[in-house]
Amino acid sequence: MIHARTVTTLFAPRWQHPDPEIRRQALARLDPTQPDHQQTLKALAQDTDPGIRLAALCALNDLAGLLAGYAQHSDESAWFEATAQRLSGERGQIELSERHHHLEQVADTRLLHAVAHAGDNLDLRLAALEKLQDEDDIIQQACHNGVVAVRHRAAERVASEQGLRRLLKESQRDRQVMRLARDRLNALKEDTEWEKNQHQKREDILHALEQQAKRPWEPLYSGRLRHLEREWQQVEKAPDATQEKRYHDALLACQKILHDHDAKERERLHQEQQQAEAEETREQLLEGLEESLEGLQQSEALNEQDIDSLRAQYRLFTQRWQTLADSYPSSDGLRLRHADAIKHYEQVINAWERWEAYAPLLEQALADNQTPSLRQHLNACRWPETLPSPALMQEAKAALATQAENRTPKHDQDALNAGSLETLNKELDNLESLLERGSFKSASRLHQRIKPSIDALEHASAKPLASRFKHLGARLAELRDWRGFVAGPKRLQLCESIEALADDQHMAETALDQHHRQLVKEWKSLGDAAANRELSTRFRSASDRIHERLKPWREQLAKERQINLAARIAMCEQLEALLEQPADDADPDVLREIRDKARQQWRHYSPFPVKMPSRSAAASVRCATGCRR
Repeated sequence: MIHARTVTTLFAPRWQHPDPEIRRQALARLDPTQPDHQQTLKALAQDTDPGIRLAALCALNDLAGLLAGYAQHSDESAWFEATAQRLSGERGQIELSERHHHLEQVADTRLLHAVAHAGDNLDLRLAALEKLQDEDDIIQQACHNGVVAVRHRAAERVASEQGLRRLLKESQRDRQVMRLARDRLNALKEDTEWEKNQHQKREDILHALEQQAKRPWEPLYSGRLRHLEREWQQVEKAPDATQEKRYHDALLACQKILHDHDAKERERLHQEQQQAEAEETREQLLEGLEESLEGLQQSEALNEQDIDSLRAQYRLFTQRWQTLADSYPSSDGLRLRHADAIKHYEQVINAWERWEAYAPLLEQALADNQTPSLRQHLNACRWPETLPSPALMQEAKAALATQAENRTPKHDQDALNAGSLETLNKELDNLESLLERGSFKSASRLHQRIKPSIDALEHASAKPLASRFKHLGARLAELRDWRGFVAGPKRLQLCESIEALADDQHMAETALDQHHRQLVKEWKSLGDAAANRELSTRFRSASDRIHERLKPWREQLAKERQINLAARIAMCEQLEALLEQPADDADPDVLREIRDKARQQWRHYSPFPVKMPSRSAAASVRCATGCRR
């Protein structure tokens, strides 16, 4: 009995025979141009025997299959030869475009060398050369390839100095390659020298820039820095990372020195500007006070309103002057003018305070017609001759002159008539001036004083004086009515305002004190116009309530002022001790810091007593001088 497998073997085609040698013989008789044979060859291309597969792929000219099989059999020379021959076009009649396409996928160096050496097309050889990346492989092609264009292209790709030297040594068959290698070596040497020079230039600039960063500021500092920056930008070769970091670090250090100097310069200019503005402000303050003092001398009669206005201006002047003195020193010329203005002011205030002390006595003596007391009180006032006297003082002097005139003998009366008329005419001028200024109280006293003298005139030449006196009397009555009409509602309004202020329990003490002072000032400015006991009692009662409420605050403020004064005196003593013991090695920056902090603390210790003891005032002057130094 014949086995089924034996039957199958006996009747199967020879290319399916189990014996590889029989299959190889059958393959040799197949014609790839015939469709049925082509299918058989494709089947044999999947055979288990590598040799049969290679023969089938070669018969089919299947380059893709050869490349796929070569990846598994790259160590077999038959596979390499068959693949290289068909890829380079030596055998197989495969289209050039197809071989270009498959060459792009090839990474094996042996195949690329084979195509570059034996390719049937220049572009194919150059494409294989482009895929070679190792410099040794490129040098081998430049020296031993049979095509000139390939050798030159390969020689152009050699970049290292060692590779160029090797190329110059081995490329004996191509003088152009040798010349190219020699020129490239020379250019490389020049590039190396150029890069060395460029590197050295940057190193020199960096050294100069780093030295510049260690120097203090001087007038040419900014110019040198700009010159070094321009030189750095003009160097053609880009710096390396280390040089770039060194450059930026040194540049930042130099810019910090410039920035610090600019900040100090701006601060100096700002201080000079502030000093100039402070000097201008002092000039304006002094001019205002001097003009006010000179204006007093131009007035016809000094009154309480003029003194109150002068005192208010002086308080503001003192506060602003002291604020400026705490921050900026004054010039010698302004200090002298300041001392003269203060002396003049004190003379005026002292004269007015003496006058206020004797004014009631003088008014009583004038009312009682007590000539000795009147003369005694006038002498006690010691009123300066350069200062216009108050209206009451002028009345007293005129009364003394009138009494002296009345005591003149009869035979001298005719000689005095002309003088009396002139004196009365001046008195009427003074009365008219008082009426124009609205000084009702002084005008009323002067009117009552000169009325007997006018009534006593009997001479015909005195009629114009009497007519003028009558006209001024009508104006005085009109002023009395007007003051009563205006002052009445004003007094009622002030009473209501100060009572509302006294009942306000939420207002801060500072604002309460300020509003209270303003209301009292307005009340006093009304004088005796529309005055009555009821409104005066209401106003005084509300004012006393505010005083009682502000009493603890004022005591606390006084304590705070004394504490600030003691702190300022202590600062003065510390600064004086520092100035009396100078150190040669003292750090100027530390001294400036001490000075600046002292100025800040000096301004911090405020408010302080305006009228300080002499020792405290002297200490303040010394401390301000020490802070400036």
